[in-house]
Amino acid sequence: MPPSTLMDSSQEKLLRMMAASSDVDTRKKAADHPDTPDEALARLARDDVRAVREAVGGNLRAPASTLRTLSSDDADSVQEKVAGNANTPAPALEQLADHSDLWVRRDLARNENTPPDALCRLAKDDSPVVRRAVTENAYVPPSAQRTLARSDHEDVRVAAAGNESLPTDMLEPLLVDPCLQVRKAAASNPNAPSELLGLLESAGSRPDLDGRSDHDPEPLRSEERERLLHIGPYGRQLIAAHPNTARDRLRELARDENEDVRKAVARNPNVPMDQMWALAAEFPEAVLENPARDAWVLEHPNFLRDAHPEGLQAVLELGDAPI
Repeated sequence: MPPSTLMDSSQEKLLRMMAASSDVDTRKKAADHPDTPDEALARLARDDVRAVREAVGGNLRAPASTLRTLSSDDADSVQEKVAGNANTPAPALEQLADHSDLWVRRDLARNENTPPDALCRLAKDDSPVVRRAVTENAYVPPSAQRTLARSDHEDVRVAAAGNESLPTDMLEPLLVDPCLQVRKAAASNPNAPSELLGLLESAGSRPDLDGRSDHDPEPLRSEERERLLHIGPYGRQLIAAHPNTARDRLRELARDENEDVRKAVARNPNVPMDQMWALAAEFPEAVLENPARDAWVLEHPNFLRDAHPEGLQAVLELGDAPI
């Protein structure tokens, strides 16, 4: 018998002996070994000790039939190992998508062999931990990616924005997301549309999408303004801060649901004075930072008399208000 055959035979015999050992650590080592015979792994999958069954569940060489059995194990920790095992058969993975334990669902979400239907369900999971794990999976179907990109949880959107498999059309709204970290992740994605990034910079954004640039924004065409207004909160924020934005438009944006948009209106030198005072109650610092503040005082003799009481009070409470 060739030496290699003798070696294989000796190793197999040793692994069988380890699997039958009375020592837990020895059985655990056998359960974890990639060359342990299938029938020995099947016996270890019925071991009384949970740690041994966990080792079998995490063994990438464990037969599909054994992993299918362990997918119904009483211990969540065993099912967690099975959920993350690339050799677990699809029907068993599909069943685990509805598991009550979040860590089982998390490892299932990361498993690249998890069926698409299960990934779609996990993309809508109540736990952001699970939804974020789905974003790490390279085989997420487009419908699940869209769900993740629209998540109400910022960490999930950050992870989705950084996924290089995310289609370009799904990256666009993330580039104008209200959350800075989401915008930065989307801007760093190699699939980020350069045309939109260029438009955002032209409108006054910093290249990393972290607020306004120190340079004056370029004039915008009407179709560019409309696109920014309708694409997302950060687009509206740039329009609210743009020095060429019409006063009527600023009045509309002063009622925007997004706080950063309203604050940008308060800093815009074109904001109507009555609207400025209305915003002063919410953003007194922004009003005082408005470059047109001194001109208002000089050009309007009734500057303080016409002030909204709440706005004036908020400004005066700052203590160093130079008005």
